[in-house]
Amino acid sequence: INSAGAVGLAQVSRALAQLRTLRAHAVAVGSRTELLRAARHFEAAAAAVAEGAVMAAQVSLHQAPLPPPGWCVTACAPARVDLSGGWSDTPPLCWEAQGGGAVLNVAVALGTSGGGPELPLSARARRLAETAVLLVPWEGLAANSSGPAGEGGGEGVLLTQMSQLEACSDPAAPFALLRAAILSCGVLKLGRGAPPLQAQLLALGGGVEVRCHSALPHGSGLGTSSILGACAIAAAAGAFGVSLDGRSLAHATLQLEQRL
Repeated sequence: INSAGAVGLAQVSRALAQLRTLRAHAVAVGSRTELLRAARHFEAAAAAVAEGAVMAAQVSLHQAPLPPPGWCVTACAPARVDLSGGWSDTPPLCWEAQGGGAVLNVAVALGTSGGGPELPLSARARRLAETAVLLVPWEGLAANSSGPAGEGGGEGVLLTQMSQLEACSDPAAPFALLRAAILSCGVLKLGRGAPPLQAQLLALGGGVEVRCHSALPHGSGLGTSSILGACAIAAAAGAFGVSLDGRSLAHATLQLEQRL
């Protein structure tokens, strides 16, 4: 990983070769102590390589209509059931497979009282005139709603500094997923030398209020956190007048997971 945090293909290739050598040596030695020691080093090294490669991926933004203050962008998605190949498409596993990983998923919607399908995962972003990020609980918003927002309620968290968004890695921070989504949507400049959050929001025409909702139980194993994160990224980007294609949204979601 270079000083800018970027990882080139040659660097990844060399790192993977070194990881394989480490693993092969531990297997050849065969002692439990050596295997455990190698496993710890292999896990830490693999995590570092994966983080560097994921964070170096380019997130491409496309211009979209900029909603006026008070209007909303809502993103909804189904849950998923993994039939086979789970995790084979994620680093570092996908790097060792010839041609990458292969996962077979089934999208899952929920039935409604009216008999029609309902997408169980939703995020909504509302444009604000103020130069701040407001993260609030979901309260009674239909998953398919869009357009002017009604009156919100409930306790939220008002963020005006970049360090508050970057606190998403703190397990005790409320709305950690939404903080990471704002950082990952590609709109804000990050890193050393980046302008203050409020200055960036002023240049973007205002702030944003973000909330998300899952109709599934926590820990259901149906992809809730990553899919909900993707919804939050898409909604936040739309509220700032940009959109992400499928590849960029996948990269942004992987970066969100690294930030948590």
